[in-house]
Amino acid sequence: MKHPISISLRKRIIIMIVLMLTIMQLKAQIDSIANLPQYLFANFDTSAVRLKTGESFKAVMNYNTLTEKMTFYQKGTLLNLIKPETIDTICIQDRLFVPIEKSFYEVILNAPIAFFIQHKSDLVSTGRPAALGTTSQTSGITSVSKLVGNENSYNLRLPENFKIKPYEVYWVRMNNGMHKFLNERQLLKIFPAKEDEITEFINQSHLKINKTNDLIKLAKFCNELNR
Repeated sequence: MKHPISISLRKRIIIMIVLMLTIMQLKAQIDSIANLPQYLFANFDTSAVRLKTGESFKAVMNYNTLTEKMTFYQKGTLLNLIKPETIDTICIQDRLFVPIEKSFYEVILNAPIAFFIQHKSDLVSTGRPAALGTTSQTSGITSVSKLVGNENSYNLRLPENFKIKPYEVYWVRMNNGMHKFLNERQLLKIFPAKEDEITEFINQSHLKINKTNDLIKLAKFCNELNR
């Protein structure tokens, strides 16, 4: 005769099943927000948040390049991180972000001459279907506010016939000032006294500013020049 399962064992089995179903449900919910083009990373990931008070916590996060808001996933909902001025740093997938004005910039090199990347994107019309299989184009880049409402809109799905056009803005912080550049020519204007040396280093090393590893090398070189 088979022995019946004890009540305590039965309870443990039920708890294990509930936990497994909860984990599976949570994974399915997180998978549903994967590969959204407006976000910097393909997936929301557990990230480390450090406050200026020295306290820290972890949250499942990603960065919305369209709204330029740090977004976290909590209880099936996407929420913007409020009061970015209270944040010291956020680390997502081993990449460091700091609040600057109303956005978060990625830290490329934290040094006396610091380099950052501001990740941005625009909503671009892909056109609307017209007669005979053609496409009717609307005005190119469209204001985010017209399509996603206020800054608290999380925009899980893009409006129909629109796509994301990502781009990057680069920043140098030195002498307590922030200097923007989009290309090599603009970067050289930030360092007029070192223009020849920087140009030679870029050419000899075959650097491309839009490649992160190359930008790190360039940032280190600029700091060496100004010691």
